[in-house]
Amino acid sequence: MYGYGGAPMEAQPQPAQYSSYGAAASPTKAAAANELHKHRPRVSLTAVIICLFVPCLVFAVVCGALSFSIRHTLPALTWIAVGGAFIGVLACCYLAFSTVLKRIRNQTMRDPFWYVFLAATLLLAFGYSFWLGETNYWNNVLPGINLEALSSRYSVDPSTTVGEQLMDV
Repeated sequence: MYGYGGAPMEAQPQPAQYSSYGAAASPTKAAAANELHKHRPRVSLTAVIICLFVPCLVFAVVCGALSFSIRHTLPALTWIAVGGAFIGVLACCYLAFSTVLKRIRNQTMRDPFWYVFLAATLLLAFGYSFWLGETNYWNNVLPGINLEALSSRYSVDPSTTVGEQLMDV
C-alpha cells in the first residue's frame, strides 16, 4: 500500500503526537504553564484588609492610650487598653506559630503566610506604639500636666510676703 507521494505507508514519518489513532496529544510547555497557574491560590481580599487595618488600629489605640492625658486621669483604663491589645497580639502570634507547626508536620495544606505576616506587623505596631507613647508621655504630656498644676497668685507684694508662703507643695 502506498501513501501520498508514492512512498510506502510504513516508511512515512509520523509526528510523535499523532503516533496512533485516537491518542491524545502530549502537553506542550504552554499547556503545562497554564495548568500550573490554574492551581495557584487566589489572594484573599479579607486577609489583605485585616493585615492592613488591624496593625494600624493597634498602633492608634496603644499610642493614644499611653500618650494622652487619659493616662494621668484614668490610669486603670489606659493599662486595660494596652493589656487587651497585648493579649490580642499574643493570640495572633500563637495562631501563626501553630499554623506554621501544622504546615511543617504536613497536617494541613493551608499556607500560613497571612498569619505570619499579621503576627509580625502586630508585633512591630505594638512595640513601636508602646515606645512612642511612653516617650511622648514623659517628654511632652507630663511636663505640660505639671505646668498646669502650678498655682497662680495675684496681688502679691514681694516686700511684705515671704517666698516660702507662696511655694507650691
